[in-house]
Amino acid sequence: LAKTYKSKKAYFLVNGSSGGNLSAIFTCFNEGDEVIIERNCHKSIYNGAILRKLKVSYIEPIIDSEHGIFLPP
Repeated sequence: LAKTYKSKKAYFLVNGSSGGNLSAIFTCFNEGDEVIIERNCHKSIYNGAILRKLKVSYIEPIIDSEHGIFLPP
């Protein structure tokens, strides 16, 4: 995989996206850091924020009512 994408390393997740999200949170944030989370994010993000004891600020999702889809913040 690393060779295909011309990167130094590649890692395979065996616990699905939730495990990857938790790994990312624990790698990128320290206890007590502040983070902004969108209200409709995956529940593993909420769990990671709780476990890492992050200070969370929430933003509401923006909805395109014409097409019924969420827009990026």
